Amino acid sequence: GMEGVIVVLGAMAGMVAKACENSSLQSYPSIWSCSQLPFIFADLPENLKKEMFNCKWIMVIEDHVAIGGLGDSLSRAILSGRIPIGEFIHLHVKGYMSGRYGSQEYYRTENGLDAESILLQIKKRTDR
Repeated sequence: GMEGVIVVLGAMAGMVAKACENSSLQSYPSIWSCSQLPFIFADLPENLKKEMFNCKWIMVIEDHVAIGGLGDSLSRAILSGRIPIGEFIHLHVKGYMSGRYGSQEYYRTENGLDAESILLQIKKRTDR
C-alpha cells in the first residue's frame, strides 16, 4: 500500500508539495488540498477515500487552531467512514507562542508549519 496521505488546508498545499519535491524522500506521500470546511465523509473524493484506506499514516496540515478546523472535520469523517488508520498526525497552529506578531512566515515557523518542520515530520515516517 501507499506510505502516507497528506491533507492540507488551502494554499499551504503548494508549499508542502514543493518541500517534498526538493527533498530526498524515499517515497512520496500523496498530497491533497482542502478548500471547503466543514465536510462529511460522503463529500470526500473517492480516490482520497481509497488512498486513506490503504495508507500507513494520514497527516493534516493547517495554519488554523486544532479545534474546528480541517483536522477536526477529517478525523470525524475518517471515523464515520470506518477507515482503519495506522497513525493520524495533526500539524496545526498552537498560537503566538512568543507573544510576538510577525510575518506569516515567522508565525508558521514558530508553530512548526514551515517547510523544514513539515518535511521533518514526513521524513520521520517515510525513511524507516
